Amino acid sequence: MPLVTMGVAGALQARRGARTRAGYTAEIRASLDRANGLFDRRMAVGVFRDVAFHPVVVAPPEVPSTIVLSDDSPSVLPDALATRLESVGWEVRRLPGVHHDMHLEAPDRTYETVRDLL
Repeated sequence: MPLVTMGVAGALQARRGARTRAGYTAEIRASLDRANGLFDRRMAVGVFRDVAFHPVVVAPPEVPSTIVLSDDSPSVLPDALATRLESVGWEVRRLPGVHHDMHLEAPDRTYETVRDLL
């Protein structure tokens, strides 16, 4: 994946994320700040390249498995790939109206989405 593409994607995500983050409590924002301070951004290039050049193999899951997708999911798992995974036995659940950090943005809805799996 070209670095320019990653930069543009990062800028767009940051803009969307700032709006979402504004709705979090001060405690959650402080926790995210601490986590970001510990995050090694240098590893991101390798991860993105690995994903770009070694895509997920579509195969039945080894054990019953569920994928929960938010509105941001197509940037991580394209809809066509989610459909293919579902066709080989993965359960795909969607949580519309939330972003990547669904557990922070909509904890009650996220819990309800996975409650029967716990």
